[in-house]
Amino acid sequence: MDPKKRKIDEDLEKTIKLKKVAKLLSTKKNINSVIYSLYNNINILKNQINEIDNELNKVCPHNWVIDYDSYGSSDHTPKICTHCEL
Repeated sequence: MDPKKRKIDEDLEKTIKLKKVAKLLSTKKNINSVIYSLYNNINILKNQINEIDNELNKVCPHNWVIDYDSYGSSDHTPKICTHCEL
């Protein structure tokens, strides 16, 4: 094969690969952006749940019963409210 033709083919192949690399990096960046956004949304929702739990804790006339589903290796007896499930 002619050295000039070979060089052109190699340059073309390199250009094609670099375009593919750029496309993959762009896709990766977009996916990471979506992941970050979803994590942010999850944190916002968790904070909302905490606020609701705090409000429930203040306003609920708790009726605490033993929570047999939560028994584990902890030193205390797990309890749950029959009204608000805290």
